[in-house]
Amino acid sequence: MHVIEISTLGNSEFFGDLVQQRRNPGGRVSDGTRGLILGGYHEPAARDNIEYCTIASGGNFIDFGNLTAAKFAIASGAVSSSTRGVTAGGNLAPGYINVMDYVEIQTIGDAIDFGDLTTALSNSSGVNNSVKGLFCGGANPSLTPATRSNIQSITIASKGNSVDIGDLQDGRYYGAGVCNNVRGVVGGGISVQPGTLGMTSLLDFVTIASDGNAVFFGDLTTQRGKIASAETHTRGVFIGSDSGNPSTSTYTNVMDFITIASTGNASDFGDITGAENHQLAGFSDSHGGLGGY
Repeated sequence: MHVIEISTLGNSEFFGDLVQQRRNPGGRVSDGTRGLILGGYHEPAARDNIEYCTIASGGNFIDFGNLTAAKFAIASGAVSSSTRGVTAGGNLAPGYINVMDYVEIQTIGDAIDFGDLTTALSNSSGVNNSVKGLFCGGANPSLTPATRSNIQSITIASKGNSVDIGDLQDGRYYGAGVCNNVRGVVGGGISVQPGTLGMTSLLDFVTIASDGNAVFFGDLTTQRGKIASAETHTRGVFIGSDSGNPSTSTYTNVMDFITIASTGNASDFGDITGAENHQLAGFSDSHGGLGGY
């Protein structure tokens, strides 16, 4: 695991190690003090374990509990408030699932069933305010490109199934989301629109409290997918991971940042250190689910 100071520019630094190696984890679950990594994949099987750390201090992660099933989903397919984290969907052999799990971040224990997505998918991009969580896009080859552009909404404090409220500009997966308490921005990913399959640099934004389609925000500095993200209420950072054609992609250590309240193209933030920049998970102690500061 690596750490950055979001309000500054620069390269990442070493933070500590996970209990278990994995890629494709479900991250973006955190409150003001604690961050969680959920599930993931390490050959030959998916993992169901959940680990946590104290964000303000460096050090290794600690076992938290387990998901309701072993599954893997890229980092951004989760949302959180100041008390609760929800992870959605996943890829569990022999196919995709629509299960949503939740945890109470300041407790230790196994995840509990939250409800179901409207469609079975993985690798969505999560954004949220303190009340509502949105899962944007996702992967499932059996779904139409239009279905894979769907934005699904939940109320984080309650349990229940998601509701479709709009669409991204195009169907895509393996993107990442950043948010303040008003706006969520989804960046990058692998586009599934007919004739355009490949990494994208596209940035969309939504007003989280209202239903409706995403609106053009700008572009990342490079086309890429399988991205991690972290944010403050002012700035969002998109981290790594793959660039180029999905079938011949190469790792990238690029980190970009945007100002969430404005629109425009991303700018270079720095580099993630080392080669461990593929299919990461990210979280922060100051995202849109933690109030209006």
